Amino acid sequence: MAGATRGAAGGDMDGLLQQLDELRVSPADVQSSGASRAGSSPSVKRPEAQPVDISGRHLVYFDLETTGLGLGCHITQIAAIRGNDTFSRFVLPKIPIDGKAQEITGITCQGNASMCHHGKRVECVSVTQALQEFLEFLGTGKQVLIGHNIKIFDCPRLLNPLRACDLIGRFQQAVHGFVDTLPLFRDFEKSLTSYRLSALYQHYFNREFNAHDAREDVKALQDIVSAAKVPLDKMSQHSFTLTYVTDLHDFNKQKWRLLKGWIPLVDGSFITEGMAEKAAGSGLKFEEVRRVFQQDGREGVKRTLLLRTDDGKPRVTHVNKTLDGICQYLESTQMTATISPPTTTYTNNYPHTTASSLRTAASFPRTRATSTRTAASSTRTTASSLGKSASFPRTTTNF
Repeated sequence: MAGATRGAAGGDMDGLLQQLDELRVSPADVQSSGASRAGSSPSVKRPEAQPVDISGRHLVYFDLETTGLGLGCHITQIAAIRGNDTFSRFVLPKIPIDGKAQEITGITCQGNASMCHHGKRVECVSVTQALQEFLEFLGTGKQVLIGHNIKIFDCPRLLNPLRACDLIGRFQQAVHGFVDTLPLFRDFEKSLTSYRLSALYQHYFNREFNAHDAREDVKALQDIVSAAKVPLDKMSQHSFTLTYVTDLHDFNKQKWRLLKGWIPLVDGSFITEGMAEKAAGSGLKFEEVRRVFQQDGREGVKRTLLLRTDDGKPRVTHVNKTLDGICQYLESTQMTATISPPTTTYTNNYPHTTASSLRTAASFPRTRATSTRTAASSTRTTASSLGKSASFPRTTTNF
Protein backbone atom coordinates (compact mmCIF):
# COMPACT_ATOMS: atom_id res chain seq x y z
CA MET A 1 0.00 0.00 0.00
CA ALA A 2 2.76 2.41 -0.89
CA GLY A 3 1.77 5.93 -1.83
CA ALA A 4 -1.17 7.71 -0.27
CA THR A 5 -1.38 5.42 2.73
CA ARG A 6 2.35 4.95 3.25
CA GLY A 7 5.41 7.11 2.79
CA ALA A 8 3.68 10.44 3.24
CA ALA A 9 5.69 13.59 3.53
CA GLY A 10 5.99 15.08 6.97
CA GLY A 11 4.29 13.52 9.94
CA ASP A 12 0.61 13.26 8.94
CA MET A 13 0.34 9.74 7.57
CA ASP A 14 3.63 8.65 9.11
CA GLY A 15 2.17 9.28 12.55
CA LEU A 16 -0.84 7.16 11.66
CA LEU A 17 1.47 4.34 10.68
CA GLN A 18 3.50 4.38 13.92
CA GLN A 19 1.63 1.31 15.09
CA LEU A 20 3.18 -1.35 17.24
CA ASP A 21 2.92 -5.07 16.76
CA GLU A 22 1.65 -7.79 19.09
CA LEU A 23 2.38 -11.49 18.99
CA ARG A 24 2.73 -13.88 21.91
CA VAL A 25 6.04 -13.24 23.66
CA SER A 26 7.33 -13.57 27.18
CA PRO A 27 9.25 -10.79 28.93
CA ALA A 28 12.34 -12.98 28.73
CA ASP A 29 12.24 -12.67 24.95
CA VAL A 30 12.85 -8.94 25.18
CA GLN A 31 16.39 -7.62 25.56
CA SER A 32 16.94 -6.50 29.14
CA SER A 33 19.51 -4.17 30.62
CA GLY A 34 20.42 -2.76 33.98
CA ALA A 35 19.38 -3.95 37.41
CA SER A 36 16.21 -3.38 39.37
CA ARG A 37 14.93 -3.66 42.90
CA ALA A 38 13.98 -7.10 44.04
CA GLY A 39 10.53 -7.99 42.86
CA SER A 40 10.43 -5.55 39.92
CA SER A 41 10.92 -6.34 36.25
CA PRO A 42 14.23 -5.54 34.56
CA SER A 43 14.61 -2.48 32.39
CA VAL A 44 14.35 -3.23 28.67
CA LYS A 45 15.98 -1.58 25.71
CA ARG A 46 14.50 -0.99 22.28
CA PRO A 47 16.34 -3.08 19.66
CA GLU A 48 18.67 -1.17 17.37
CA ALA A 49 18.90 -1.87 13.64
CA GLN A 50 22.20 -3.24 12.40
CA PRO A 51 23.03 -2.58 8.72
CA VAL A 52 23.84 -5.44 6.39
CA ASP A 53 26.27 -5.70 3.51
CA ILE A 54 24.13 -5.88 0.38
CA SER A 55 26.94 -6.02 -2.16
CA GLY A 56 26.75 -9.08 -4.38
CA ARG A 57 23.20 -9.87 -3.26
CA HIS A 58 20.11 -10.21 -5.40
CA LEU A 59 17.82 -7.22 -4.84
CA VAL A 60 14.13 -8.09 -4.62
CA TYR A 61 11.55 -5.31 -4.43
CA PHE A 62 8.38 -6.34 -2.65
CA ASP A 63 5.09 -4.82 -1.54
CA LEU A 64 1.91 -5.81 0.27
CA GLU A 65 -1.68 -4.67 0.01
CA THR A 66 -3.74 -5.38 3.10
CA THR A 67 -7.23 -5.32 4.57
CA GLY A 68 -6.39 -2.14 6.48
CA LEU A 69 -3.66 -0.31 8.36
CA GLY A 70 -3.94 -2.12 11.69
CA LEU A 71 -1.25 -4.58 12.69
CA GLY A 72 -3.81 -7.36 12.74
CA CYS A 73 -4.73 -6.76 9.12
CA HIS A 74 -4.45 -9.56 6.56
CA ILE A 75 -2.57 -9.55 3.28
CA THR A 76 -4.75 -9.14 0.18
CA GLN A 77 -1.93 -8.95 -2.38
CA ILE A 78 1.78 -9.71 -2.32
CA ALA A 79 4.10 -8.85 -5.19
CA ALA A 80 7.81 -8.85 -5.88
CA ILE A 81 10.22 -8.11 -8.72
CA ARG A 82 13.85 -9.05 -9.31
CA GLY A 83 15.11 -7.63 -12.57
CA ASN A 84 12.64 -8.91 -15.15
CA ASP A 85 11.29 -11.70 -12.95
CA THR A 86 7.97 -10.83 -11.31
CA PHE A 87 5.69 -12.40 -8.75
CA SER A 88 2.15 -11.41 -7.77
CA ARG A 89 -0.65 -13.15 -5.91
CA PHE A 90 -4.02 -11.97 -4.66
CA VAL A 91 -4.61 -13.42 -1.20
CA LEU A 92 -8.05 -14.25 0.19
CA PRO A 93 -8.20 -12.74 3.68
CA LYS A 94 -10.12 -14.20 6.60
CA ILE A 95 -11.26 -10.82 7.90
CA PRO A 96 -13.20 -8.10 6.06
CA ILE A 97 -11.40 -5.50 3.96
CA ASP A 98 -12.19 -2.10 5.41
CA GLY A 99 -13.84 0.50 3.23
CA LYS A 100 -10.81 2.78 2.91
CA ALA A 101 -8.59 -0.10 1.84
CA GLN A 102 -11.13 -1.16 -0.76
CA GLU A 103 -11.26 2.39 -2.08
CA ILE A 104 -7.47 2.74 -2.28
CA THR A 105 -6.52 -0.68 -3.62
CA GLY A 106 -9.65 -1.58 -5.58
CA ILE A 107 -9.54 -5.04 -3.99
CA THR A 108 -12.83 -6.49 -2.78
CA CYS A 109 -14.05 -9.90 -1.68
CA GLN A 110 -17.07 -11.61 -3.17
CA GLY A 111 -18.27 -13.96 -0.48
CA ASN A 112 -15.70 -16.25 1.12
CA ALA A 113 -14.12 -17.70 -2.00
CA SER A 114 -13.50 -15.03 -4.63
CA MET A 115 -11.94 -11.59 -5.04
CA CYS A 116 -12.19 -8.71 -7.48
CA HIS A 117 -9.67 -6.04 -8.45
CA HIS A 118 -11.35 -2.85 -9.66
CA GLY A 119 -14.50 -4.86 -10.33
CA LYS A 120 -12.77 -7.59 -12.32
CA ARG A 121 -12.66 -11.06 -10.81
CA VAL A 122 -9.12 -12.27 -10.11
CA GLU A 123 -7.62 -15.60 -9.12
CA CYS A 124 -6.83 -15.73 -5.42
CA VAL A 125 -5.10 -18.16 -3.09
CA SER A 126 -4.79 -18.74 0.64
CA VAL A 127 -2.13 -16.88 2.58
CA THR A 128 -0.24 -20.14 3.15
CA GLN A 129 -0.10 -20.88 -0.56
CA ALA A 130 0.83 -17.29 -1.39
CA LEU A 131 3.71 -17.30 1.09
CA GLN A 132 4.94 -20.70 -0.06
CA GLU A 133 4.97 -19.50 -3.67
CA PHE A 134 6.68 -16.26 -2.61
CA LEU A 135 9.41 -18.30 -0.94
CA GLU A 136 9.78 -20.39 -4.08
CA PHE A 137 10.20 -17.17 -6.06
CA LEU A 138 12.91 -15.99 -3.66
CA GLY A 139 14.79 -19.27 -4.00
CA THR A 140 17.56 -20.58 -1.77
CA GLY A 141 20.06 -17.74 -2.22
CA LYS A 142 20.21 -14.95 0.34
CA GLN A 143 18.12 -12.11 -1.09
CA VAL A 144 17.81 -8.49 0.05
CA LEU A 145 14.18 -7.39 0.21
CA ILE A 146 13.58 -3.74 -0.64
CA GLY A 147 10.38 -1.82 -0.10
CA HIS A 148 8.86 1.56 0.73
CA ASN A 149 8.19 2.06 4.46
CA ILE A 150 8.65 -1.65 5.06
CA LYS A 151 10.29 -1.24 8.46
CA ILE A 152 7.04 0.15 9.88
CA PHE A 153 4.40 -1.36 7.64
CA ASP A 154 5.24 -4.39 5.51
CA CYS A 155 7.76 -6.27 7.64
CA PRO A 156 5.59 -6.76 10.76
CA ARG A 157 2.55 -7.57 8.61
CA LEU A 158 4.57 -10.13 6.68
CA LEU A 159 6.11 -11.56 9.83
CA ASN A 160 2.71 -12.27 11.41
CA PRO A 161 1.49 -14.81 8.81
CA LEU A 162 5.00 -16.23 8.29
CA ARG A 163 5.00 -17.18 11.96
CA ALA A 164 1.38 -18.31 11.93
CA CYS A 165 2.00 -20.53 8.88
CA ASP A 166 5.26 -21.90 10.34
CA LEU A 167 7.29 -20.56 7.40
CA ILE A 168 9.63 -18.23 9.26
CA GLY A 169 12.49 -20.75 9.04
CA ARG A 170 12.32 -20.96 5.26
CA PHE A 171 12.04 -17.19 5.06
CA GLN A 172 15.16 -16.79 7.17
CA GLN A 173 17.07 -19.08 4.81
CA ALA A 174 16.02 -17.01 1.81
CA VAL A 175 16.50 -13.47 3.13
CA HIS A 176 19.79 -11.76 3.97
CA GLY A 177 18.28 -8.44 5.02
CA PHE A 178 16.03 -5.51 4.14
CA VAL A 179 16.30 -1.97 2.81
CA ASP A 180 13.62 0.63 3.51
CA THR A 181 13.48 3.17 0.68
CA LEU A 182 11.36 5.72 2.56
CA PRO A 183 14.15 6.83 4.93
CA LEU A 184 16.64 6.15 2.14
CA PHE A 185 15.11 8.76 -0.17
CA ARG A 186 14.57 11.20 2.68
CA ASP A 187 18.31 11.01 3.14
CA PHE A 188 19.22 10.84 -0.55
CA GLU A 189 16.83 13.50 -1.92
CA LYS A 190 16.57 15.99 0.92
CA SER A 191 15.00 18.78 -1.17
CA LEU A 192 11.74 16.97 -2.01
CA THR A 193 8.49 17.97 -0.33
CA SER A 194 6.91 14.51 -0.49
CA TYR A 195 8.37 11.02 -0.33
CA ARG A 196 5.31 9.05 -1.29
CA LEU A 197 6.06 6.43 -3.91
CA SER A 198 3.83 8.26 -6.38
CA ALA A 199 5.64 11.55 -5.70
CA LEU A 200 9.06 9.94 -6.20
CA TYR A 201 7.89 8.41 -9.49
CA GLN A 202 6.58 11.80 -10.63
CA HIS A 203 9.91 13.39 -9.67
CA TYR A 204 12.03 10.96 -11.69
CA PHE A 205 9.76 10.23 -14.65
CA ASN A 206 7.36 13.21 -14.75
CA ARG A 207 4.34 10.94 -15.05
CA GLU A 208 2.04 8.85 -12.90
CA PHE A 209 1.73 5.10 -12.53
CA ASN A 210 -1.02 2.76 -11.32
CA ALA A 211 -0.26 3.05 -7.62
CA HIS A 212 -1.74 0.81 -4.90
CA ASP A 213 -1.46 -2.27 -7.07
CA ALA A 214 1.38 -4.19 -5.43
CA ARG A 215 2.58 -5.51 -8.78
CA GLU A 216 2.80 -1.97 -10.19
CA ASP A 217 4.27 -0.57 -6.98
CA VAL A 218 7.26 -2.91 -6.97
CA LYS A 219 8.01 -2.23 -10.62
CA ALA A 220 7.80 1.51 -10.01
CA LEU A 221 10.11 1.30 -7.01
CA GLN A 222 12.70 -0.73 -8.91
CA ASP A 223 12.60 1.85 -11.70
CA ILE A 224 12.94 4.73 -9.22
CA VAL A 225 15.99 3.25 -7.49
CA SER A 226 17.56 2.54 -10.87
CA ALA A 227 16.88 6.04 -12.18
CA ALA A 228 18.16 7.65 -8.98
CA LYS A 229 21.41 5.65 -9.22
CA VAL A 230 21.47 5.15 -5.46
CA PRO A 231 24.90 3.78 -4.45
CA LEU A 232 24.92 0.44 -2.66
CA ASP A 233 26.71 1.90 0.34
CA LYS A 234 23.93 4.47 0.72
CA MET A 235 21.34 1.70 0.51
CA SER A 236 23.22 -0.28 3.15
CA GLN A 237 22.91 2.66 5.55
CA HIS A 238 19.15 2.09 5.57
CA SER A 239 19.27 -1.70 5.77
CA PHE A 240 18.43 -3.98 8.68
CA THR A 241 18.32 -7.65 9.52
CA LEU A 242 15.50 -10.12 10.01
CA THR A 243 16.66 -10.47 13.61
CA TYR A 244 15.95 -6.77 14.11
CA VAL A 245 12.46 -7.21 12.65
CA THR A 246 11.63 -10.07 15.01
CA ASP A 247 13.24 -8.42 18.05
CA LEU A 248 11.40 -5.14 17.45
CA HIS A 249 8.20 -7.07 16.88
CA ASP A 250 8.52 -8.72 20.29
CA PHE A 251 9.68 -5.55 22.04
CA ASN A 252 6.65 -3.69 20.74
CA LYS A 253 4.35 -6.47 21.87
CA GLN A 254 5.49 -6.07 25.45
CA LYS A 255 5.38 -2.30 25.22
CA TRP A 256 1.76 -2.43 24.05
CA ARG A 257 0.79 -4.83 26.80
CA LEU A 258 2.33 -2.65 29.52
CA LEU A 259 1.04 0.61 28.03
CA LYS A 260 -2.54 -0.35 28.81
CA GLY A 261 -1.79 -0.14 32.54
CA TRP A 262 -0.57 3.46 32.23
CA ILE A 263 -3.49 4.79 30.20
CA PRO A 264 -5.67 5.87 33.19
CA LEU A 265 -2.90 8.29 34.20
CA VAL A 266 -2.81 9.75 30.69
CA ASP A 267 -6.59 9.95 30.62
CA GLY A 268 -6.63 12.04 33.76
CA SER A 269 -3.66 14.17 32.66
CA PHE A 270 -1.54 12.95 35.57
CA ILE A 271 1.29 12.23 33.11
CA THR A 272 1.87 12.86 29.41
CA GLU A 273 1.35 10.36 26.62
CA GLY A 274 5.05 10.37 25.87
CA MET A 275 5.94 9.57 29.46
CA ALA A 276 3.47 6.69 29.53
CA GLU A 277 5.03 5.25 26.38
CA LYS A 278 8.51 5.71 27.83
CA ALA A 279 7.56 3.92 31.03
CA ALA A 280 5.94 1.06 29.14
CA GLY A 281 8.87 0.92 26.73
CA SER A 282 11.23 0.51 29.68
CA GLY A 283 9.36 -2.63 30.72
CA LEU A 284 7.89 -1.02 33.85
CA LYS A 285 4.50 -2.33 34.92
CA PHE A 286 2.27 0.23 36.59
CA GLU A 287 1.20 -2.34 39.16
CA GLU A 288 4.86 -2.57 40.22
CA VAL A 289 4.87 1.18 40.79
CA ARG A 290 1.69 0.85 42.83
CA ARG A 291 3.28 -1.83 45.04
CA VAL A 292 6.42 0.26 45.53
CA PHE A 293 4.27 3.25 46.52
CA GLN A 294 2.37 1.17 49.06
CA GLN A 295 5.62 -0.08 50.57
CA ASP A 296 7.98 2.91 50.32
CA GLY A 297 5.81 5.87 49.35
CA ARG A 298 7.02 8.70 47.14
CA GLU A 299 10.72 7.93 47.67
CA GLY A 300 10.21 4.38 46.48
CA VAL A 301 8.50 5.59 43.29
CA LYS A 302 11.30 8.09 42.74
CA ARG A 303 13.95 5.38 43.05
CA THR A 304 12.05 3.21 40.55
CA LEU A 305 11.79 5.99 37.96
CA LEU A 306 15.43 6.99 38.42
CA LEU A 307 16.86 3.48 38.24
CA ARG A 308 19.89 3.74 35.96
CA THR A 309 20.13 1.65 32.81
CA ASP A 310 23.34 0.41 31.20
CA ASP A 311 23.78 3.70 29.35
CA GLY A 312 23.58 5.66 32.61
CA LYS A 313 20.21 7.26 31.88
CA PRO A 314 17.15 7.09 34.17
CA ARG A 315 14.88 4.17 33.48
CA VAL A 316 11.96 6.56 33.00
CA THR A 317 12.64 10.15 34.11
CA HIS A 318 14.08 12.44 36.78
CA VAL A 319 11.38 15.09 36.20
CA ASN A 320 9.55 15.92 39.45
CA LYS A 321 6.37 16.84 37.59
CA THR A 322 6.00 13.27 36.38
CA LEU A 323 6.76 11.93 39.85
CA ASP A 324 4.16 14.30 41.32
CA GLY A 325 1.54 13.19 38.80
CA ILE A 326 2.10 9.48 39.44
CA CYS A 327 1.98 9.94 43.21
CA GLN A 328 -1.12 12.13 42.98
CA TYR A 329 -2.89 9.42 40.99
CA LEU A 330 -1.79 6.74 43.45
CA GLU A 331 -2.94 8.81 46.41
CA SER A 332 -6.32 9.45 44.82
CA THR A 333 -6.87 5.77 44.05
CA GLN A 334 -5.60 4.53 47.39
CA MET A 335 -8.88 5.60 48.96
CA THR A 336 -10.89 3.35 46.65
CA ALA A 337 -10.76 -0.22 45.45
CA THR A 338 -7.83 -0.94 43.19
CA ILE A 339 -8.89 -0.90 39.56
CA SER A 340 -6.98 -3.33 37.38
CA PRO A 341 -6.08 -2.84 33.70
CA PRO A 342 -8.42 -4.38 31.11
CA THR A 343 -8.49 -8.17 31.02
CA THR A 344 -9.36 -8.33 27.33
CA THR A 345 -6.82 -10.46 25.45
CA TYR A 346 -5.52 -9.25 22.09
CA THR A 347 -3.74 -11.76 19.93
CA ASN A 348 -3.80 -11.34 16.17
CA ASN A 349 -5.83 -8.15 15.81
CA TYR A 350 -3.53 -5.43 16.96
CA PRO A 351 -4.69 -1.87 17.63
CA HIS A 352 -2.59 1.25 17.39
CA THR A 353 -0.32 1.39 20.39
CA THR A 354 0.21 5.03 21.15
CA ALA A 355 -1.39 6.43 24.26
CA SER A 356 -3.38 8.84 22.12
CA SER A 357 -4.96 6.13 20.00
CA LEU A 358 -5.68 3.97 23.03
CA ARG A 359 -7.54 6.83 24.68
CA THR A 360 -9.44 7.63 21.50
CA ALA A 361 -10.51 4.03 20.99
CA ALA A 362 -11.80 3.77 24.52
CA SER A 363 -13.45 7.20 24.41
CA PHE A 364 -11.35 8.66 27.21
CA PRO A 365 -12.46 12.18 28.19
CA ARG A 366 -9.61 14.68 28.21
CA THR A 367 -10.06 16.32 31.60
CA ARG A 368 -7.53 17.91 33.93
CA ALA A 369 -6.65 15.95 37.06
CA THR A 370 -7.64 17.37 40.43
CA SER A 371 -6.84 16.30 43.95
CA THR A 372 -10.40 15.12 44.42
CA ARG A 373 -10.42 12.88 41.36
CA THR A 374 -11.35 9.30 42.22
CA ALA A 375 -10.26 6.14 40.50
CA ALA A 376 -13.75 5.57 39.19
CA SER A 377 -13.81 8.89 37.35
CA SER A 378 -10.24 8.81 36.09
CA THR A 379 -10.21 5.21 34.89
CA ARG A 380 -12.29 4.48 31.82
CA THR A 381 -10.26 1.66 30.35
CA THR A 382 -12.64 -1.27 30.62
CA ALA A 383 -12.83 -4.34 28.46
CA SER A 384 -16.28 -3.36 27.30
CA SER A 385 -15.28 0.16 26.29
CA LEU A 386 -12.24 -1.11 24.43
CA GLY A 387 -14.35 -3.67 22.64
CA LYS A 388 -16.64 -0.96 21.26
CA SER A 389 -13.90 0.39 19.00
CA ALA A 390 -13.15 -1.15 15.64
CA SER A 391 -9.48 -0.65 16.48
CA PHE A 392 -9.81 -3.13 19.35
CA PRO A 393 -11.36 -6.35 18.00
CA ARG A 394 -11.74 -8.92 20.73
CA THR A 395 -11.64 -12.08 18.68
CA THR A 396 -8.62 -14.04 17.57
CA THR A 397 -8.10 -14.22 13.83
CA ASN A 398 -6.45 -17.33 12.42
CA PHE A 399 -4.50 -17.06 9.18
